[in-house]
Amino acid sequence: MLPLSAMDASDVAAVFTDVDDTLTWRGALVPEAYDAIVRLTRAGVPVGLATGRAGGFAEVLSVLWPVTFAIAENGGYAVLHDGQTRFWDSPEDRAVQRARLEGLVAEAAGELPHVKLAMDANLRRVDVAWDLHEQCDVSPEDTAKLADLCRRNGAQVLTSSIHLHAFHGDHDKAAMILRLADELLGLTEDEARNRCVFVGDSP
Repeated sequence: MLPLSAMDASDVAAVFTDVDDTLTWRGALVPEAYDAIVRLTRAGVPVGLATGRAGGFAEVLSVLWPVTFAIAENGGYAVLHDGQTRFWDSPEDRAVQRARLEGLVAEAAGELPHVKLAMDANLRRVDVAWDLHEQCDVSPEDTAKLADLCRRNGAQVLTSSIHLHAFHGDHDKAAMILRLADELLGLTEDEARNRCVFVGDSP
């Protein structure tokens, strides 16, 4: 992957961006950021979103915004501009993963009852997320306890600026971006890494 300063702007094949604290500031969409997406699309440069937000969030943005796709839940789920969906894992694997996550949520509620699920919990398709800094502030100590509990239950853990996410599987945002760049844009992994712009602070 090249630094932005080393890229030829005329050769940019696509732009992929995080959402929270990249296109937004203090929870609100920055108008200039949305305008940049519109101008890129009008110039023929595809834009893809990648967020830890819930699948239901992506289902709205992917259709209303001028984007090629919106990836949600850290790569486990994606929605194309025409409303088609993509999951990283098979239906059978997702059923097993969901049962394990429901058990984890129950255990976390017993051990850390003051740490609440994110407000978009009911809109999630493949992961679970707890609110760390969106509608409340969870201490670093409790965040560490929650992360440890998730890992003891065999879940992958990601912490964003606002949520702690737990999921099963080997997906991440970058992997789903590469999969969709191949399927929708015809870009190889090397082309995606060298000719696309990746924006954000997301892991």
